[in-house]
Amino acid sequence: MSKAAKYSTMAILLIPIGIAINYVGGQIALIL
Repeated sequence: MSKAAKYSTMAILLIPIGIAINYVGGQIALIL
């Protein structure tokens, strides 16, 4: 697997995780 393919795969996996963390963080901020 090439380095570029590995990084693009990681980015595809990390973007939804980052969105989920931002969403949860926003919800917690609203509660607090």
